[in-house]
Amino acid sequence: MNYYTLQIEYGSNQKPEKYMLKDLNPGSMDEMQWIRQTRQLLFTTGFHIESAPGTYHFISPFVIVNAYLLRQDSKYQLD
Repeated sequence: MNYYTLQIEYGSNQKPEKYMLKDLNPGSMDEMQWIRQTRQLLFTTGFHIESAPGTYHFISPFVIVNAYLLRQDSKYQLD
């Protein structure tokens, strides 16, 4: 099974902020279909960050500068 890191840069073009999600995987879904669906959802609905316990910050797709889906060598966190 392949694991991925999604690195998103958002905000200003001159100094964008970065957000990373590690150990993502397609599960039982076809890998290419999962990649396309992830890209589509990111650029149509955006994402959110928990800035404090119970406080979520919504990031609009209009402020996303770059998004990278990087294949990991192995899983970072152990279950």
